[in-house]
Amino acid sequence: MNYFGGAPIPNFIGSPANLEYLNLSKAGFGGTIPHQLGNLSNLLYLHLSSNFHDYLDLNSLDVDNLGCCLEHLNLRWNHFHGNIPLAIGNLKKLQYLDLSVNSFSGDIPEIVCSLKSLRSLHLSENNISRGIPETVGNLKSLEYLVLSNNNISGEIPKTIESPTKLWSLGLSDNNIGGQMPGTLGNLGELRSLDLSNNVINGQTPGTLGNLGELRSLYLSNNVINEQTPESRKSSSLGRVIFG
Repeated sequence: MNYFGGAPIPNFIGSPANLEYLNLSKAGFGGTIPHQLGNLSNLLYLHLSSNFHDYLDLNSLDVDNLGCCLEHLNLRWNHFHGNIPLAIGNLKKLQYLDLSVNSFSGDIPEIVCSLKSLRSLHLSENNISRGIPETVGNLKSLEYLVLSNNNISGEIPKTIESPTKLWSLGLSDNNIGGQMPGTLGNLGELRSLDLSNNVINGQTPGTLGNLGELRSLYLSNNVINEQTPESRKSSSLGRVIFG
């Protein structure tokens, strides 16, 4: 594995017009992301995780030309800060977005919820605040939604039922309150539900018993009344942790 000791990503990397796959993860690059990467109009896969060790923002990267093809964007484990760039909403073919383990703040932009092809959204371990937007229900193809370890508040939106292909929902370690919406029981493909370490109250809805594929349910460190046997009817449920 090459390690570039904080050197900037060379501008010429934005030159190969037919490049489809670019993985610069763990290479030790520093500085800002060169805007020339935005010239890679045929790029399908861009992986830049675990590189940048100074506080930066992403505004230097022009993603307009990437919107026609890019399906996979991984910027995990850097020190990007500021708001999540609205330009990500231009990546209409994006299926996988990982911005976790950074220092993004502000809210989840509603334009991210317009990415109809998105299957995996990972935003854990940032400083994201405010609530989960109701428009998360627009992500009909979503299979993985991981927002854990942020400062998200408000309640779980009832529209969470709309991504019916959802396999994993991770909302742990936030400030989410209110009661669990009964619409969670409509996520028939759900395997893992982690709501631990929040301020959710009330009873678990009986509709959770409809989740026939559920394997793991984590509800510890909330204010939940666990005396709801209807929510444990899933025959495949391997682990229930109320705490």
